[in-house]
Amino acid sequence: MKRSTWLRGFLLAVLLLVLPVIALAEETAVLQDGPDWEYDIADGVAVVKKYNGTDETVTIPTEAMIDGVRYRIRTIGPMAFQGNETMKTLIVSEGVTSIGMGAFRDCTALETVTVAQSVKSVGNIAFKNCVNLSSLTINGDWDNLSSNSIRAEEFYDGGYKHSYDYSVFYNTGTNVDSFEVTFGPEVTRVPDYLFATSDGKGSNVYSHVTAIHFSDGVTEIGAYAFFRCYDLQELAIGKNVDTVGSWSFAYDDGLTRTVMGENTLTINERAFYGCIRLSDLQLNRKLRTVSDFAFENCYSLENLTIPASVTQLKNGAFKNCTWLSSLVINANLADCNTHSAQAGEFYDGGYKHSHDFSVFHNTGTNADNFSVTFGSGVKRVPAYLFATGCPIEDNVYAHVKTVVFSDTVEEIAPYAFYACYDLDNLALSDNIYTVGNYAFAYDTGMRSAKLGANTQHINPYAFLGCTRLTALDLRDNLETIGTHAFENCTALKTLLIPASVRQLDLCAFKDCSGLSDVTIHANLADFNAHSAQAGEFYDSGYKHCHDCAVFYNTGNSATGMSVTFGSAVTKIPAYIFASGNPKENDQYCHVSTVMIPDSVQEIGAGAFCNCYDLHSVLYTGTEEEWQAVTIGENNGSLTDLRMVFAYTRPTVIPEALQVLDITVRDSSGRLTNGGIPEGTALASIRLKNISNTGDAMVMLAAYTAEGQYKGLCYVSVEEFPAGGIFSVTVPVDNKDGSIAQLKAFTVGSLSDLRPLSSPVVYPAA
Repeated sequence: MKRSTWLRGFLLAVLLLVLPVIALAEETAVLQDGPDWEYDIADGVAVVKKYNGTDETVTIPTEAMIDGVRYRIRTIGPMAFQGNETMKTLIVSEGVTSIGMGAFRDCTALETVTVAQSVKSVGNIAFKNCVNLSSLTINGDWDNLSSNSIRAEEFYDGGYKHSYDYSVFYNTGTNVDSFEVTFGPEVTRVPDYLFATSDGKGSNVYSHVTAIHFSDGVTEIGAYAFFRCYDLQELAIGKNVDTVGSWSFAYDDGLTRTVMGENTLTINERAFYGCIRLSDLQLNRKLRTVSDFAFENCYSLENLTIPASVTQLKNGAFKNCTWLSSLVINANLADCNTHSAQAGEFYDGGYKHSHDFSVFHNTGTNADNFSVTFGSGVKRVPAYLFATGCPIEDNVYAHVKTVVFSDTVEEIAPYAFYACYDLDNLALSDNIYTVGNYAFAYDTGMRSAKLGANTQHINPYAFLGCTRLTALDLRDNLETIGTHAFENCTALKTLLIPASVRQLDLCAFKDCSGLSDVTIHANLADFNAHSAQAGEFYDSGYKHCHDCAVFYNTGNSATGMSVTFGSAVTKIPAYIFASGNPKENDQYCHVSTVMIPDSVQEIGAGAFCNCYDLHSVLYTGTEEEWQAVTIGENNGSLTDLRMVFAYTRPTVIPEALQVLDITVRDSSGRLTNGGIPEGTALASIRLKNISNTGDAMVMLAAYTAEGQYKGLCYVSVEEFPAGGIFSVTVPVDNKDGSIAQLKAFTVGSLSDLRPLSSPVVYPAA
């Protein structure tokens, strides 16, 4: 049974007589009576039904004496203070457990609110249109608020639902310069949808929160808690917050700086989605997971460091961070989603596309240079990390331009940099032993690639489609080059296979149409006999030479492809240059000249099958020694030619190789201004070779500012392309900052590194 009671004057007199007794019984009781307050009684407790007073400071009483009966006040009823125009300060006392729907709606003078720990339930639009609210302190854990707080407009249960019917703090703080929210020491969780609205910024009826203060007691920020709080500018997540909820700060487009709490473990899905002005993001050292699309559309983010504690970056975590220019990864991350590299695929009942999965989809798009550094302690670059399935013309790929690997990195996993079209010069650190499948495939901006000193395996398709790759440095210790590893590297002109290589797999250099100079120092295993097959039914499928031939369609855009075998080679493997194609297809191996050392004792079957352009065979031994060489069948392209015996290869004299100049770039790829930056720099040496053919050597040495010799940065013993001007780019390790000068000059041999030409000095003396 409910009843309403006006407490008139004579009751006030009676109440005043018993007041001292009640006050002694419980000193915390606040008794207010008279025409200012209306109460309902429900189930033995009092409900504040209406406040009619005009006080500027109002404290909700904790007890009421009605008809001589004492009641606890547990609830502030619906619309109890609606439209109050005088109250500036509100204190909700300890003991009150719930605030009804619209209880303080349209309290336009209200500036400061303090809510006791005992409050658990707050109704829809409880503080709607409190336009002058500037300070709110919450001291307890509230239940989650209505999800309809974020509904723009939806037909539901027979009526339209809109944010302004549900958002607790709809249109609050609108008329003040700052609206600060404080969570007291007893608060453990910020409830879902607390300050959320569905309204756009232009409507100006959102929660105008400008600052948030979390106590150390807060461990979780609920989903959508600060959704569309457009005026929030700087954010420091509480020390002990371990979870930042889904969409919790989404569309807070005034947010410029965010510092994670030191114990934050998880940033949930789309937590900071659409924070378009967020430029300063500091992730903590205990963070483990950055969930799906957590920072999508954070356009202004420029510098980002992933701490060592992080184990996973999920789908689209930094999608559309278009100004990202510097990324440092200190974590050993789990592999990313395989669909990151899918252009579009029907899967599990729906279409999957890379823009739904790629962690760094459309990142760095507006930056001049997007550099990525893998810090000390990183052992493996995870699969699909920067992969997208998008074509270059869409311009929404990961625009990584430079990559620096620490010495601890041992493996680059499959598809790690797939379709990173802007990646330029690549230098692997010395301890990277495996380059994964498709790791750099379709990186069409890559012009040079240098493997690490200990790289052993280049896996299948690793550099597929790197159409601008002109300089490839395969170093000793390399053992295998996988199937199609360098397929369609059409700009590659020179190739040196070091002696350590034991295996070239099928189609390793297929469609390298610009290849003009190949040197092989390795004793390689025989190649697949199907390299010479035009088409054959085998193991339930057709086998064709374009599926098998190592040098299928190579050298056809060059003036001639010269092949040289090193002095340690004892056998030219079977089918190494074979193809099964007719000449009119123009897709065979366009070998024009081959130099064979007298160390060769055997030429395998079909080694030069269908090499229609072969016209010169240069043999360093005598005719008698040639007669002792075992030559397998199907090598008519070789044996039908006139031989040149006792061939001596000319050597470029030092004067024929000229060092023109040196330029230096920092680790981000920016040109330096006459200095050598600390860290890892990139030195480009421009050379001119006026000789027709042969070997040449160049040395790059480092010196301190005092002119003291610091050591060799680089010694090249490779063959340089004959004629014209070209350049080589090499890393300079200046981590201690002591290198101040570089000198480049030609040398005679590895056993005698004395300069044979006047050095070119950088910076110029």
